[in-house]
Amino acid sequence: DVDVTSEQTSQISAKEGAELRNSGIASLFYAFMLIVLYLAVRFDVRYAPGAIMATMHDAIMVIGVFSITWTDVSLTSVAALLTVIGFSVNDTVVIFDRIRENLERLKDKKIERVIDISLNEVVVRSVLTSATLFAVTLMMNVFGTGLVKNFAFAMNAGIITGAYSSIFLAPPLFLWVAKKFY
Repeated sequence: DVDVTSEQTSQISAKEGAELRNSGIASLFYAFMLIVLYLAVRFDVRYAPGAIMATMHDAIMVIGVFSITWTDVSLTSVAALLTVIGFSVNDTVVIFDRIRENLERLKDKKIERVIDISLNEVVVRSVLTSATLFAVTLMMNVFGTGLVKNFAFAMNAGIITGAYSSIFLAPPLFLWVAKKFY
């Protein structure tokens, strides 16, 4: 004989919001540091600046899209941002791996030509992977609601900037570092 109603609240206090913000910033910082460590172990230190700049570019662009569109930033947004960082690093690593392989295989060619050949070999794969993921997250953005839509929106922005930065930002920065310091 007892009436029970369930109530749900989706707002948090300023103190909890600050803790969530600080935790999100810390998780992004740790992700960047682990990426640098991974690239230093997997490749060479000269590859790290390109990957870090491309990844930072992607994170900043996604945050910029959120601020321009006045979209709420939640823990789901932070998770999407970390996913975008992972996707971007993966795409950049694929490109850098091909550059590294071709530097060993094509020793008689200039580094600019090796980078050009490497990009031509992997650009179709990168664009098709990004387009496939974009199509999936676009459907989630169109048909999803709530937190799913928020996640998909961040992913859509991140996929576009991730494909761009992996192809047009990371290799030129690698070339600059290789020519300037090696």
